[in-house]
Amino acid sequence: MPLPLSYPGLKCVLENLEAVKRAHVIARAPGLQKINKLIPLCLENFCIDYNELSINTLSIICYTEKVKYLMNGKTLSRQISESEEEKMKKLIKYYICGRSIIHVDSLDWCDSFQPNVNGVNLKFRIVPVEDLKKLNNQTVVFEGYNPSSIDIISLIKYHVETKQDIRTTFVILSYTKNLLGEMLREFESAFDEFQCDLDGVNDRFIPALPKFSIPINNKFKIQVYAIEVPGKYCPYKIIVKPVSRL
Repeated sequence: MPLPLSYPGLKCVLENLEAVKRAHVIARAPGLQKINKLIPLCLENFCIDYNELSINTLSIICYTEKVKYLMNGKTLSRQISESEEEKMKKLIKYYICGRSIIHVDSLDWCDSFQPNVNGVNLKFRIVPVEDLKKLNNQTVVFEGYNPSSIDIISLIKYHVETKQDIRTTFVILSYTKNLLGEMLREFESAFDEFQCDLDGVNDRFIPALPKFSIPINNKFKIQVYAIEVPGKYCPYKIIVKPVSRL
C-alpha cells in the first residue's frame, strides 16, 4: 500500500493544481478543507463584477433567483432564493476570502463591483515595489488605474542604484491624458537629466509630453514615453520599456 503524501508534498500538488479542479477536489475531501486556504492559490485569470465571478475557464453568474455556471461550453443552473448580493458574498468567501496568498496572472476588477456595497470585506494588495521586483513576465499591463498609484519610479530607481537587469515591459493604461501628464511630471522630477527625443523609436508619441532614456547598466536602459491608441477603451498608454544598449 503506497504511503500517503506528506504535507510538503500535498502542498506542492494542491498549489500547482488548476484552480477549478482544485476546488472540485477540495469540495469532496473534508480532510483537505482544513489546510486548503493555507496553501497559495494560483490563477491564470480572475475577474470579479457585481454579479459575476470568473476563475480561469469557469464563470459563475448570479441572477435574482438562480446561479448559472458556465465552463467549456457547458451550462448548469441552480435555483437559489437568496439575493444577488448574498450569492456573490458566499462565492467570494468560498473561493477567495481567508487566503493570505493568491497568485494571479490576469486580474480584472470591474468598476461595478464595490466590496462595501456588496457586503464583502475584500482587499487586494496590488503592485508594491517589492513584488514588482520579483516579476519575470515579459509584459505587465495595468488597466484602469490612476497611474500615480503605481510606484514605477521607485522600481526604476532601485534598478539604477543596484544596476540589476530589468526585462519586464510595463504598460500603464489610462482613460484620460491628464493622468498621464501627472505621472510624467513625476518622472521629470526624478529623471529630468535623462529626457531625450528617443530618436529611432517607432511609436507615435503624444506631443508635448516628456520622454526619457534612463541607463541601468552597461547592457540595459529604460525608455519611458506616452502614446495614444484611438478607439480603445483606455486609449492612453505610458510605456516603460527596457531595451539593450548594445
